[in-house]
Amino acid sequence: MDRALKIGIPNRSSLLHALGVAHLIAAELMPFEDYDPAKLWYSFDRAQIILTRCNELCGLFDRGAIDVMLNGGDYVAEHLTESFGQRLEFDVNAVQFVLLVDGRHDPKAPFETVFTKFPRVARRYLSEWQVSWETITPVSGGVEAFCKLEPRSAAFDVVCTGNTVRANDLRILKQSESIYPAWYARTSLPSEILDCHSNAKLADQLKRYYRELLLGRDLVLANAIRSIVNYD
Repeated sequence: MDRALKIGIPNRSSLLHALGVAHLIAAELMPFEDYDPAKLWYSFDRAQIILTRCNELCGLFDRGAIDVMLNGGDYVAEHLTESFGQRLEFDVNAVQFVLLVDGRHDPKAPFETVFTKFPRVARRYLSEWQVSWETITPVSGGVEAFCKLEPRSAAFDVVCTGNTVRANDLRILKQSESIYPAWYARTSLPSEILDCHSNAKLADQLKRYYRELLLGRDLVLANAIRSIVNYD
């Protein structure tokens, strides 16, 4: 490696943070003893690593500020504008783009508003699905709640477990193929990352981690609230 590789991975606000860190440590591009969940920048002989939000990683990648990034396919579809040289997917934490409605949905009427944090992707899928709409309104999060506000509205978002859909009595009207996180390289991925990706033991550990995380996080939060308000 002629120079330090510039790598971007999601910070700890993203579920993909653990995936990126685990792979860099296993690839010996980040020493485990140097890892700090709050740290956003590392500089080593073989790699310089920046940790930020998934949408910002796409901007850095587009501008050539980083050579390699780990990111979710949903964010890449929305925010990446330049081409990439190589992609390597992970079979964990898959999501799907969906169009969500509540019980007031009239299948004969076009949607007045589609709320989404993925407006670029929404236009493409709504066209493919032949769904009629009048306005796409960008929102920053909690998209599922917005289609409760107006009777002729829908939410375009990603789902993973479907817990939020079920808890809010919503219905999936349309659904995309599964979309996976991946490494993206402007030219080609380094051998350290390629070799690490084929590590079956690491892959199994990551699958178990995400399975337990997705199943348990709502229970942990509910128990924490119960403890805070001393509710028995």
